[in-house]
Amino acid sequence: MWVIGRLIKVVISTLVGAAVACAIIVFVVMPRMQWNATARPSSAERWVASYVLFHWVRANAPREHNPIGATSENLREGEREYNEH
Repeated sequence: MWVIGRLIKVVISTLVGAAVACAIIVFVVMPRMQWNATARPSSAERWVASYVLFHWVRANAPREHNPIGATSENLREGEREYNEH
């Protein structure tokens, strides 16, 4: 019976510790981070983004098709849009 009581104490202690760690991250760490579009992403953020993009494209690209045909008018419009931005 004492094993269950000890296990419950360990679980509760772990949950309280996780809650404290989350509170520290949310209230102390996150407000100090750069949360704007002009901030340069960290190397970890760049790695995660490229990893996810690569694997998403690899998994989904074979099933996708371009809904816009490659007509001369569409190509001119695409070039105009590209040059505008």
